[in-house]
Amino acid sequence: PGLAPQANVTASRAAGARGRLYYGETPLAEFYSVGPLLEGIGLNVTVWSYGDTLSVALLADHELVADAWEVVADLRAAFEELAKCKAASSGASS
Repeated sequence: PGLAPQANVTASRAAGARGRLYYGETPLAEFYSVGPLLEGIGLNVTVWSYGDTLSVALLADHELVADAWEVVADLRAAFEELAKCKAASSGASS
C-alpha cells in the first residue's frame, strides 16, 4: 500500500491578467482552471483572477467529500459575509 497523504486539502491561487486577453480579435470572456486532485486528497481549491473578477474552482473526491455543493454554499456565504463587512466598513468611514 502507498503512504498516507500528508494533507487532505490542496489550495492554490494565481494572479491572472489584469487586462482583457484576446485570441486574434476575439476577447477571452472567462477561463477555467483546475488544480491536482491526488490520491487521498479529498478537495482541491484553486483561486485565480482575470480582469476585475475572482474565480474559485473546486475539485472533490466523492468518496472523501460527501457533498461538494455544501462546500460551495459555505464559500458563497463566506464571500457574501466579507462583502457585507466591506460595505459596512466603507459606509462607516465616509
